[in-house]
Amino acid sequence: MDNNELDIELRGVLQKTASPVPDAIRLRIDETLLSLNPQKGRSKRSRSITAKGLVAAAALFLLLASTSLFSPIMAQALSDAPIIGSVFQAIGDAGIRLSDEKGLVTKLNEAAEDQGIEMTITEVLYDGIRLSIGYRIRTEDDLRPGEVELRINGKEPSSYSSSGNWYQTEDGYSGILTYDANDKWPKRFNLTIHLKSMDNFTRVKEGSGVGVIKGSWKFKLPVRKLKEGLTVRTFDEDPPSTSFGEKQIAVTGVILTPAVTAISLNLTAPDGDSPFDSRYFVYDDQGRQLESFGSSSTSEAYKEGEAHTTKVWVHAAPLQSVPKYLTLKPYNAGYGSSPATLSKTPVIRNQLPVTIQQGEAGTITVTEIEVLSDKTKVYYYVEGSDPYRQAYSLMLEDSDGNSYAHPDSLPTAATGKSYAFVQDFLPVAADKSLVLVTAELPAPKIFEELAIQIPLK
Repeated sequence: MDNNELDIELRGVLQKTASPVPDAIRLRIDETLLSLNPQKGRSKRSRSITAKGLVAAAALFLLLASTSLFSPIMAQALSDAPIIGSVFQAIGDAGIRLSDEKGLVTKLNEAAEDQGIEMTITEVLYDGIRLSIGYRIRTEDDLRPGEVELRINGKEPSSYSSSGNWYQTEDGYSGILTYDANDKWPKRFNLTIHLKSMDNFTRVKEGSGVGVIKGSWKFKLPVRKLKEGLTVRTFDEDPPSTSFGEKQIAVTGVILTPAVTAISLNLTAPDGDSPFDSRYFVYDDQGRQLESFGSSSTSEAYKEGEAHTTKVWVHAAPLQSVPKYLTLKPYNAGYGSSPATLSKTPVIRNQLPVTIQQGEAGTITVTEIEVLSDKTKVYYYVEGSDPYRQAYSLMLEDSDGNSYAHPDSLPTAATGKSYAFVQDFLPVAADKSLVLVTAELPAPKIFEELAIQIPLK
């Protein structure tokens, strides 16, 4: 789903919502839509939304947009989310969280203050492919990083893409800024990150646009590339490839780090034509799909009469061990502009498992619901053609229509079956009847005939 498609789908659902939306939830939706369509001229560099961010935003807000899910419980949770010790652990993807657990993250406490707003850099992770920076903003207003200037050893990088996500704390907001280096930056460097403005979303609550607070929050940080757990495989001669007419997709290299699996591609098209336009699923040698972390690309200048090449980096979840090979499969998402249809299934806690159809994409099976004093844990697995999107499309409510979505909890991998997950929700009273809510999802169009097997051993 590209940014415009997600915008259309989210707005379509909202237009069908009959009851008023609480400010806390409306603000989160507006933030997401605004972040998917950044204003032109805001930054010299591209600002991309990662695939995981798209999946999470689509799944969360398509489900929240159901009238019955806008509950006082959810609104209160969104406004009262607590501070969590590690930003990376709170909202990092699987690779970032795993690297943090292994002690590979550099912990910092670098603060800068201007305009009465304090920002602190809390942690940094750099594996040569991605640079991830955790931060906290202490303020009474609803602020996000705005214009950001990056310098490596005093010089602006020639090209990079960036993405970000955030969550609310009791004294402000915390988040992660991620920059795609894609093996182009030095192993060690001095990083200068200079925020020249903050975007103020407080005005969105009042029905106005996003405000901009000019200022200067500058940080100088020593950065060092991870040394442990790196595997590099290059294909200078006879690269694994596939063709679509006169268009070609060729794998030029694979880099495995503790935080990400990165595959570099050259997409070549004849003069006057554009490269093959697709997204990519990545599978290990056992046929298990790796969670997508998105992709980035750069194009060479067009030269009349010559073939045109676009360089693409595909990012996916890290591997625990090096497989014999990976398989890359191009696909097109089956998203449309129509709002998703929601499926609601009443569930009795002692009568599990229960399997729910998720449209053409497959099924989700809930095996256990564990009700604790401070949270409700739901254990489940998915089967289908788009397992991670399916996993992000589960919500929990009660028979009165109250949502128990936790504002900062996303599915995490669980032991047992492939594509098994556990997700935390808000605590549920013992006398409440529960309802499982999920979306009916279209199946992606996978181009099996264009699959590329990439040898690693």
